[in-house]
Amino acid sequence: MPQRRKGSSTVSQINGQHRRTLGRWVNSRGNLEPKKFVLPREAQAAQFANQLLERLWEQVERQWARRQEEAGRAAQSVHFDQLPPGTVHHDASTLKPQWTPDTLELAEAARKGQTAASIARRPDETTIQYTQRIGRLRQGYPAITAIAADETAQAQGQEKITQASKNYLSVANALHRSAVPEAGPLSMHGQMLYPALEAYATWATAKNPNEGGRKEAERARRLKQSLRDMDLGLLDGTAIEEAARYWQARPVARTHASRRKPRPISLNTVDHQLKTLRRFLRWLARSEAYRWRMPEHAIESTQVPLTMIRTAEETARLARGPQTFSVEHLAVIWRHASDSERLMIALALNAAMAPAELCGLRWDEIEGGTIKRIRRKSGVYAEFALWPETLQGLAWWERIRGRQGELVLTTQAGGPFDRQRISNMWGKLRERIGGTGGDEVQWWLPFKHVRKTAAHLVRQAADGEIAGVFLSHGQPVRDDELSDLYSRRPFDKVAKALAKVRHRLDPVFEGVDAFTSTQVGGRGPRSRETA
Repeated sequence: MPQRRKGSSTVSQINGQHRRTLGRWVNSRGNLEPKKFVLPREAQAAQFANQLLERLWEQVERQWARRQEEAGRAAQSVHFDQLPPGTVHHDASTLKPQWTPDTLELAEAARKGQTAASIARRPDETTIQYTQRIGRLRQGYPAITAIAADETAQAQGQEKITQASKNYLSVANALHRSAVPEAGPLSMHGQMLYPALEAYATWATAKNPNEGGRKEAERARRLKQSLRDMDLGLLDGTAIEEAARYWQARPVARTHASRRKPRPISLNTVDHQLKTLRRFLRWLARSEAYRWRMPEHAIESTQVPLTMIRTAEETARLARGPQTFSVEHLAVIWRHASDSERLMIALALNAAMAPAELCGLRWDEIEGGTIKRIRRKSGVYAEFALWPETLQGLAWWERIRGRQGELVLTTQAGGPFDRQRISNMWGKLRERIGGTGGDEVQWWLPFKHVRKTAAHLVRQAADGEIAGVFLSHGQPVRDDELSDLYSRRPFDKVAKALAKVRHRLDPVFEGVDAFTSTQVGGRGPRSRETA
């Protein structure tokens, strides 16, 4: 692995062993010296471990700076001539960040490429102190998830802290009312954050019972990763800012794919989680059930420019443009897919459907050889002239599954499809092509990239405006906001472009007898030669 510089530190390879010097620590002799880490031998694993260490050290520096700033403010209020004799005053500006015993426990996991560290309880540590230490590590250093090795002690500590908080708040409210009788309570009388998040998730699902509402509820519950359960009276600007920093640090994704190959959450996930955080805060401030006031500048503290947290690799990928499948790759996918998978692929290519659009497609939106629908995300009307393969697939699905309600894609029990089902289908197809884990399919992309591939092909067959109409974008003509008010979108041009795209995809569909199976999960013969 090539050397990588970060200040004066380097990643080096000595006798096949990757090493990294990063930060300083106090050794067993009490001396402050540079800290050296031994990384995994495999180059890719060493690179990932190095990234984890760098991210963790950045958080160590940030927390150190914050503590020094707080110490500086406290020192300004002290008259040093009043200190006891022998007291030594240290200038906070001369101190530099260093690894502590706690952060070294996290660093030990990071150097191994592990995204979680098991934190043991110290012999002289109470359950409350142990729980507080776990909480500080989770909040201050989200690059590595701190996990309590003694879950029983942590649970006991949480229970004691919650009860103590309620007692303190009760006493504080009594003192406050005695001094200012007309004032309201200082806190929410024990109303906690996690139940409020659950209430918001329930509200979001009820407001939008479709896929969008379910995803918003999932993201709301995922906010618990960045916020500890607390009395709502303690949900102040600092807690909100720390939650935003957690997502800005891009913790490791908790997906099946990330278990095999750990990676940080995507920029889209960061954006979605911060938007959900803002929507939750606004909902909480408006809700009559919670007397919580929005701290000043709370919304601004959650707005993070994504360009600041984009990696060099992601920036280079932007220069290459969106990732798409080649016609050759589509041919391989179509040949190995089951008939139900082929239907989804045909709809994605022919009608610009990502998982959300597939899950929401209705029978009454299919009129003869055309799909006429309003895209839920943008609220924009669109028309798609269907190819023979798409019509054949829809007729096959209706024959096999029947019409079980308004939605086209339904389960055997009549329930609606969701994104997870489509994601699972796509993962199984990859394994079918490339073996266990699909590791041999290096060109594989998520299912949503089939829609991006279709847009790329339409743009090549026509132009950017027609591609925007095909994608149901809100303003395909960027320099004319009123064009949709005075004219109808050129769906005839979209149909002509789709005809050209279908001709270009001849190698994908030729030689495959699709939609011949007698069950939803079945597969017909791969080609006419093998039929």
